[in-house]
Amino acid sequence: MNTKKTYWTSPLNDCDICKRDFKGVMYDANILGTWGNVCQRCFRLAGGQTGTGLGQKYELQENSSWLCTEGSIEE
Repeated sequence: MNTKKTYWTSPLNDCDICKRDFKGVMYDANILGTWGNVCQRCFRLAGGQTGTGLGQKYELQENSSWLCTEGSIEE
């Protein structure tokens, strides 16, 4: 098992679909045939999935970094 932590390092603004804040959870996912950064609500409504080639879940940490908590390519 790989214990290396993966963090999102690119700038983030808001959800690519609804334009709302991420509220502590962000998905980098293939939604409706295109990749984007989406909030938890839009990810669920679109039937998003995590895993290699599908998407990753990132959670905001106390130090303002985004840690990948699901769907990492290291899984």
